Amino acid sequence: MDAINQITELIQSHHNIVFFTGAGASTASGAKDFRSEDGVYNISKGKVPYEPERMLSRQMFETDTASQYQFIMTYMNHDGLEPKICHTFPKYLEDQGKHVSIVTQNADGLHQEAGSNHVYDLHGNERDLYCIECGEHFTMDEINIHDDSTWHCPNDGGLVRLTAVMFGESLDTNTLQGAITAIKQSDLLFVIGTSLNVYPAAGLLQYYTGNQMVVINKEDLHIANSNIISIKDDAAKALSQVKENLLENLNLIRLK
Repeated sequence: MDAINQITELIQSHHNIVFFTGAGASTASGAKDFRSEDGVYNISKGKVPYEPERMLSRQMFETDTASQYQFIMTYMNHDGLEPKICHTFPKYLEDQGKHVSIVTQNADGLHQEAGSNHVYDLHGNERDLYCIECGEHFTMDEINIHDDSTWHCPNDGGLVRLTAVMFGESLDTNTLQGAITAIKQSDLLFVIGTSLNVYPAAGLLQYYTGNQMVVINKEDLHIANSNIISIKDDAAKALSQVKENLLENLNLIRLK
């Protein structure tokens, strides 16, 4: 039996499903991942003074805010992106009666836009901004981020930053605990579009106690689990095939 059919059968026989997603889940929407050939690492190499981790760090925010914002707007601006199959597929399963939770390393908010009800944004949500002086929150539309290399609060002129977690900052405790609980309680775990190089997020897989894991990623991953169905391919392509297979099986059942 090929991997697509195996995954289809697993979905049909399991109820409590978690999708652990990384940057590769949003590339079909137009977002750049980090480590692929046309990812942020390679396309920014030689054009910025530091590695992406430092450009997106708390230290950079404190020492060279303008450069950090320019980096974000040049290489990681997700404004206007729309959900694609990696975001809509979990919602589809939820609509079919499955209990679906999403633990995501992405801060683009596309899982929520797709309508999923149980999303744990490990690294925050870049669609939510706040003033570091007064604490008021804003949307991207409320802050003119194109006229200046830094973003300022319309109330007091203070610096405005994303709620997304920077390198060097701690993850939100409640979000982290919610993600751990969801993974512990799941009976099927999908790992979608992530290199598993960013910690502590990648370390959450240790809490999974289910018998089967599905990994869909462009690069090989080394995970300490012997029961893995692995597809080395674009996540959007693979999940489209799985959904098509599910729909075909559903139609066959209806015809019987």
